[in-house]
Amino acid sequence: MFEWLQGLSGGAAAFVGSLTGSAIGLIALLLGALFNAYLNRRRDDALRSADARSVAAALRAELISIEEMLLANAKTLGSVNGEDSFYTPNVGNLVRVMPELISKLGLLDVETVKAILRAYGLIDQHSQQLILLGGIPTGAKGLDGRLVLMRNQHAPLTAQLNRNYAQTVREAVDRLDPYVTPKSRMRSRPRAA
Repeated sequence: MFEWLQGLSGGAAAFVGSLTGSAIGLIALLLGALFNAYLNRRRDDALRSADARSVAAALRAELISIEEMLLANAKTLGSVNGEDSFYTPNVGNLVRVMPELISKLGLLDVETVKAILRAYGLIDQHSQQLILLGGIPTGAKGLDGRLVLMRNQHAPLTAQLNRNYAQTVREAVDRLDPYVTPKSRMRSRPRAA
């Protein structure tokens, strides 16, 4: 190979040298661009994962508070005695986080999004179901429809409705758990029998 290079005359040796240097430079540039793309993809994946985790944590916290409200209300409805009517919360008024995060739901998997939308759909229908049972939304005294006045005879049905809705909300919370709980803690948790 060196004999061939030495045998070149005039500018041919300079041309071959320039061509070789350019080829090596182009290969180095391509390898650098590919490595940079790999690093950018890793960074973007990490950012997307962090965004998904924060969205899941916020939605999970809101859904847990709604679930707790539904279950607490269902529990207290078992002791409604002697009164003609009772108040029950309109849990749709507890929704604050979801409207702000609707554009970020795409960060979560499809089944999780379905469970979340199913839960929020029921939460949105909660007061309508209570009204169909004969409830009257409150609007006076600054309550802004946060409570629904129900007749005592509807306490068992309202309690069952709240338990059913809480179960659907729990399913959404369970779908969000893997995003929030680190994988190392999930593995070490004992399985429920």
